[in-house]
Amino acid sequence: MAEGSILVTGANGGLGKAFTSQFLSSPHSQTHHGIYTVRNLSSAPKLQEILASASPHHHVIPLDLSSLASVRVTASALKKRISSGEIPPIRTMVLNAAVQQVDGKTYTIDGFESHFAVNYLANFLFVLLMLGTVDSESGRIICISTALHNSFHWMNRSIFLDGEREMFKDMKSVADGGEDGADKEKAGMRRYGTSKLLLVMFMYELQRRLNSSPTLSKISILTLDPGGMGGAELTKRGSATSKFLWTHVMPTVQSWAVYFWPNGILRTNEKSAGDVLKACFDTEDLGKCPKALFLNGSEIGQASVEARDEGKQRILWGGSLGLVGLVEGETVLEDWR
Repeated sequence: MAEGSILVTGANGGLGKAFTSQFLSSPHSQTHHGIYTVRNLSSAPKLQEILASASPHHHVIPLDLSSLASVRVTASALKKRISSGEIPPIRTMVLNAAVQQVDGKTYTIDGFESHFAVNYLANFLFVLLMLGTVDSESGRIICISTALHNSFHWMNRSIFLDGEREMFKDMKSVADGGEDGADKEKAGMRRYGTSKLLLVMFMYELQRRLNSSPTLSKISILTLDPGGMGGAELTKRGSATSKFLWTHVMPTVQSWAVYFWPNGILRTNEKSAGDVLKACFDTEDLGKCPKALFLNGSEIGQASVEARDEGKQRILWGGSLGLVGLVEGETVLEDWR
């Protein structure tokens, strides 16, 4: 009998495929269903190849995070399959899907800047909609973040200049994405980092609300920084030079970097996939309920000062509720308002 399900968004990306391969090779794949989401089913042939020899209890489903309506449709369909017993409750949800655009600002069909909408807001909605399907005794939600969430990190000094280090000022500015300025690439990286900051802030606020729930208090939400991964297929739009470096050069460099500095700024997809797999199941190092942890690869780290600002976390939560239009009955979280 299956012990639960593992749901992974963005399963067609570099980290997503590496995680799927390692999960299928682990004993956990024999005791858990796998639910792998991709934006477009027709664009996931490599993922389908990985899953070709897997047992029938591994499923690929569409999830378009650029549309809040699509998020609701997918969540509704999944909830029906889980409530009917076709798929067991979710043991771990890995929020891996993301976009990174460094050639100018774009907007989603809902009118929000793409990084904000896809990397943060859609996840906010999806998690709240799906909470009732998460294992209430040992469920985990893992948010994939980045060192770019911290504008004061030493490697981000050229991206966030003095006077620009406060990343979350208000809902309007993050939902719109701000101006490109003279350097579109750096502006895109700031938007990406900001969207991941919001995901970390969401982790803290949701965990507090889960802790006060009489039925959901054993669910843990944590964040993991997988490091910079060449070949991760994250940057779909950018200069030819940057694409070449991250696709063909960095994977080789990272193999050496990981050997000398396992949790350094450069890591392989395989190393980071192993860290995510550990975050899904480990109890020896992380405990049974690893609540509101920020993981730097395989070690416990610390999120930025701004991410840990409770006042900003509450403002973000309230503003997000208004943008997604959540209504009574859409989430089982008692303290959602």
